[in-house]
Amino acid sequence: MCKDNNPITDYEQLLDEELKDPSTAASHIQSAINDTTSPTQSRQILITIEDVARAKGLSWEQLREKAGFSKKDLTDIISEIRSMTIIELARILDALDMKMVIQPGVEGDDRLSTALFPKQLRQPDKE
Repeated sequence: MCKDNNPITDYEQLLDEELKDPSTAASHIQSAINDTTSPTQSRQILITIEDVARAKGLSWEQLREKAGFSKKDLTDIISEIRSMTIIELARILDALDMKMVIQPGVEGDDRLSTALFPKQLRQPDKE
């Protein structure tokens, strides 16, 4: 446990340690994206992105700059004034050193068919 015996701080520290592993971080975000049954899915995706950014030592402001967002765009997304587009999600994932891959779904599985991978698992870009 940490010095202040705060369970929330303890949880965040443990989560940050886990999310330093690129595959675990990708799985964390992918779980939120694939959970289409949650009425708060958009919020959950933002929370998991924030978790991964925090584990990488990035604030929302730093992530915004790295992803090339305006302050207004990121504020609107975080405040849930509007949903982020797939392009914006891809830019955020790129800023977190991840990529999004679309793959065929399995019949009967109503979850989104996406996969996230750390950049080090990416195939070299073809020129």
